Amino acid sequence: ARPDDALPPLSAEYDLLRRIRGLTHVDDPERIRAYRRLLDPALDPRVRAEDPFAPMLYFSFWPQGAPEGMTEALQRLARSVHVRRELLQLLDVCETETRALPERLNGPLESSPLRSHARYSRDELAAALGLGTRTKGTPGSLVSGVRWFPEARVDLLLVTLRKSEAQFSPRTLYRDYAVDESLCHWESQSSTAAGSPTGLRYRTHEQRGSQVLLCVREATAGDIG
Repeated sequence: ARPDDALPPLSAEYDLLRRIRGLTHVDDPERIRAYRRLLDPALDPRVRAEDPFAPMLYFSFWPQGAPEGMTEALQRLARSVHVRRELLQLLDVCETETRALPERLNGPLESSPLRSHARYSRDELAAALGLGTRTKGTPGSLVSGVRWFPEARVDLLLVTLRKSEAQFSPRTLYRDYAVDESLCHWESQSSTAAGSPTGLRYRTHEQRGSQVLLCVREATAGDIG
């Protein structure tokens, strides 16, 4: 048995409990199973550290990272009795309510934990692509709607379909919309010319062996899919 003073103090659990609402969107069975696995207090820390879903769960609770690092922070999360119980109950509800039919991605993202037709927070997306682990920075610092991940060879494009002038400036009211089931109209940032290095990477990503990951939400209040 672990001594009482080794358990996280209740005040610290309150801080973690407030973050649980940020996971109500989780809807793919594989991620639900992975988060349950990571919440097992008896899980070997080395196994937890190597789990591809670990950064996604970690940065969901600590977007800027925790002082003790990912492995110890997740172990602390797993030992937080009230948080673990609430989160496991939430995952049960998510599993019951989901109607998602996720599919494995292809190309450079074939081995990633991301799936098509699933919903993610911005922190989960960035963490799954290596921000905070393989790439310098943290998901909490991601404010732009575009980001190049050189280690993963992926361009992440975050799209909001319904934009309002109250939330977007005239320079960022990009015309993004679906043309049909397989084609999307997307406008780059005004600073990105078609012939610039970034513009060329977008246009010739297949020839260059990189991938464009288009993540779409209906409005600013929605999760990203």
